[in-house]
Amino acid sequence: MKKSIPALFISIMVVSTYAVSAQSDTLDRESKADSKYTKEAIYLTMTGYVKNNKHYDIGVVGGKLKKELIISPEAIPTFEKYQRQRKWTLLFSGIQLAAEITALITKDKSLRTGLLIGAGATSVVIIPLFLSSNKNLSKAVWIRNGAVLNGQ
Repeated sequence: MKKSIPALFISIMVVSTYAVSAQSDTLDRESKADSKYTKEAIYLTMTGYVKNNKHYDIGVVGGKLKKELIISPEAIPTFEKYQRQRKWTLLFSGIQLAAEITALITKDKSLRTGLLIGAGATSVVIIPLFLSSNKNLSKAVWIRNGAVLNGQ
């Protein structure tokens, strides 16, 4: 029985050393992945995006952000859909603004009423298009960040 106690003690030491070593290796891999993700991932903000704790402007329809998304070819079609939708949103917003300004300066009441109704109706197109474009932007960045984390 006395001989089995040292053997049991040695077995416990070997197993615990292996477990600590495996846990340390896992933590090192997670730390490296976390560090890479922190440095390379993009986070969208209301006014642009953040990468490596530095804020950048997206551009009018995302031209500046597209350079970052090239890392992931899978993100490009979704991003291009965002760009198309954003361009249409800007076009309809410009039409809406022009109609509202024209309504303000015109003296004809029936024309003013028609312009204001038309400008209001344009919102029915603008709002869903704007929300869809933002969804596609977020999805493109999400795809790109996944590619960065997976090392592609």
